[in-house]
Amino acid sequence: QIADILKMNSESLSTKYCSGEDADADAGLNSDVYQLIHELLLHIHRSDPDLENSILVFLPTYYALEQQWIRLSSVRSVFKVHILHRSIDTDEALQTMKVSKSCRKVILATNIAESSVTIPGVAYVIDSCRSLQVYWDPIRKTDSAGLVWASKSQTEQRKGRTGRTCDGQIYRLVTGPFYNSLDDHEHPAILRLSLREQVLMVCCAESRAMNDPNVVLQKVLDPPNLDVIQDALDSLVQIHALVKPTSPRGRYEPTFYGCLLNSLPLSFDASVLALKFAEIGFLHEGILIGIMLDIQPLPILQPFGYQALCKIFRDNYFDEDSNLKIGKKEATLIGNLCAFQFWQRMFKV
Repeated sequence: QIADILKMNSESLSTKYCSGEDADADAGLNSDVYQLIHELLLHIHRSDPDLENSILVFLPTYYALEQQWIRLSSVRSVFKVHILHRSIDTDEALQTMKVSKSCRKVILATNIAESSVTIPGVAYVIDSCRSLQVYWDPIRKTDSAGLVWASKSQTEQRKGRTGRTCDGQIYRLVTGPFYNSLDDHEHPAILRLSLREQVLMVCCAESRAMNDPNVVLQKVLDPPNLDVIQDALDSLVQIHALVKPTSPRGRYEPTFYGCLLNSLPLSFDASVLALKFAEIGFLHEGILIGIMLDIQPLPILQPFGYQALCKIFRDNYFDEDSNLKIGKKEATLIGNLCAFQFWQRMFKV
């Protein structure tokens, strides 16, 4: 369909835009995909005289949003570009809900727009058919993220973003045979993530009938591999959240530290970090940083696409170029902690 619209050579489309003939191909985005989206946006604009008909573009990552945003900088007089991402300031994100009558609205979004919001006036959806998937790396013992092909259920969900308040059209950036090779549904999170949090929660259950993770987790719809459960148990023992049983028929018992971890309303890693801060007498600061790890946007405003300005805002509270040997992520968290504490003191005054 897109090949006909843009009068493209239909040969080797999958190789050029999808890196292969089916969903076993690499899901990375190359410059050709960004250029295709750019040309398709311009075609839609020229073909539809109604400027109130907005265009929603699904891209998998913050970096992909930036790359497409940069390419659209030359046509800012034609399009009013909005960004939907969990890190974007709430007031800025709400601008996507306003109908534009002077120029066409283009919304660049990650999967946050799949089901979280209904944007009025969306008449066109351009779907890159990619998604960012988080998975547990058992070798590095940490969460990792990678680009994967979206499932058919995800693409149908994205299709549903248009046609709600006006007639709609979907453009998927894969060929028909390629689309047919996509998985019907996403892989369940329980089969690709660490089970430390779930295993600890089960072990902390008061009922003896419910506190054996090897039994309880085999009753879920998609039971995880027993080796993954054992890996989670070993990891929790290593950080002293559980005590290993002394007999073959014994059970893993939670320590006081493990019960504290389980009681915090934060993600597992954020809870661990908060308690690490507590051990050195900074529980309040640890909880605040844990919250910032889990919830966005952060206190310091982050204007999308203006990295230098973002750094200036952060440096007002914490100088990233100081002699401290810390990474950008750590400096960002400390800067936002300082900003929160500053405004907390100001409001108390």
